[in-house]
Amino acid sequence: MIRIDLLPEERRHKERTPLPRFLAMNAAIIVCLLLIIWNVYIIADINRLEEREKADSTTLQRLQKETQGYDNMLKKERELSEWNKAMSQIMDTRAFFWWEKIDELWDVINNAGDIWIASLQALDSAPGGYRGGGKAESAISMNCFTAGISSERMTGFRIKLKNHEGLRKTFNLGLNEPPQFQVVAQPEYQEEFAVSFNIDLVGGKK
Repeated sequence: MIRIDLLPEERRHKERTPLPRFLAMNAAIIVCLLLIIWNVYIIADINRLEEREKADSTTLQRLQKETQGYDNMLKKERELSEWNKAMSQIMDTRAFFWWEKIDELWDVINNAGDIWIASLQALDSAPGGYRGGGKAESAISMNCFTAGISSERMTGFRIKLKNHEGLRKTFNLGLNEPPQFQVVAQPEYQEEFAVSFNIDLVGGKK
């Protein structure tokens, strides 16, 4: 049988939503809210990860530049090490430089004051007439003069050469040999005579 409610709408009894349907609707709303919150969290986390990726990328580029600079420094260090090694090998085969020995010799000559040099030669072997023993690989041969007829200045000059530390380390001065000298006329000078003598500095590797 069909029942028809003929009362006006405002006087009708309002039907309430059944409890199971009400609970289901509330559960659906809660689930939607949770999904919205979850999506917001995921989006925020993605943005955070993107920012972190950008920062890490920037740091990586900076570290790559620093690593490249460090590699260049290591390369230069290796090149310098090889250069120093090569120079050390050269120095091992070259006990001295001629300019050093000539400079040391000039110090002695300058300090002597009363000696002048007529000729000076840097040689790869002992000069002719050298009476010393052993094989000579380098030598300095000088023809010297001192004013007057006395051999004292010549002897003093020989002693100064013999006592010079740098020359003594490089050369066998051979100054224990009897000196070879002669008195020559020098009429254009006040003393009118001079002592001429030769000195040979022999030995050492060039």
